Amino acid sequence: MSKINQYNYKEQSLEVKQRFDKLKQREVILNVENLCKTFDAKKGPILENVSFTTYRREFTSIIGPSGCGKSTMVRLIAGLEDIDSGKIIVSGKEINGPGKERGMVFQGYTLFPWLTVVENVMYGLRRKGESKTQARDSALTWVKIVGLEKYEDAYPSQLSGGMQQRVAIARSLATHPKMLLMDEPFGALDAQTRATMQSYLLQIWKNINISVMFITHDLDEAIYLSDRIIVLKAHPGEIAEIIEVPVSRPRSPEQFFTPEFLATKKRLEELIHPKSEEPEEKIKIVKLTQAGDDVF
Repeated sequence: MSKINQYNYKEQSLEVKQRFDKLKQREVILNVENLCKTFDAKKGPILENVSFTTYRREFTSIIGPSGCGKSTMVRLIAGLEDIDSGKIIVSGKEINGPGKERGMVFQGYTLFPWLTVVENVMYGLRRKGESKTQARDSALTWVKIVGLEKYEDAYPSQLSGGMQQRVAIARSLATHPKMLLMDEPFGALDAQTRATMQSYLLQIWKNINISVMFITHDLDEAIYLSDRIIVLKAHPGEIAEIIEVPVSRPRSPEQFFTPEFLATKKRLEELIHPKSEEPEEKIKIVKLTQAGDDVF
């Protein structure tokens, strides 16, 4: 029997069940109720009747096939898009726009190129009304947390992609949000840098009282980082399943090959790429040219 089949992710051990029972006893940070969003009436809703809850210090990922509304979901939670119907409640308050309790990290680094590392991190603090001295002291703390204290006076153009994304994370965390929303933040990075950034993010999250919502199309990344994974269907975007990741913490790259990890990945693949109920069409092979014919 293969390793994948030796573990059924639905048959949770007592240890896993207790871990998630404990998680669900924490304060509710985010409550999404019957969320709907349509951009083009002819194409129908991109999100329809989406409901879920996340908890304090939970790491949640959202995955799904292309066009399922992952990025739309996180932009609605960030308050960057208007809701058609339903509710988004953060820490007991219904939201109707951006707010300081939610930080956002995009796939693009979105740093101000004319500001240094520390000045970029100071930006949100200064807008909150902190003095330049207070903002700088706080920013320097966050720059150190993301491991860039040697680059505090560097400009974005002098940094690698991974370093720029660490600055973006520090800037979002500096204002002490309750939630960090991340829309495929490592999607533009090479594989090695991406793996490094995943480890950095887990280390930061471990030491900070914050809930993370992470958008990704990478199944390994979702399992490696998350407590729970929300899987969306496409056309319209509805919740197919919410998976409680059975892989123990702390996480390490070696866990990518454990039965728990492989079984969870297999289930995600089944949800995102379901076998068609219709018989597959036979592929017709047509000989277009004869030997010696020119091919254009």
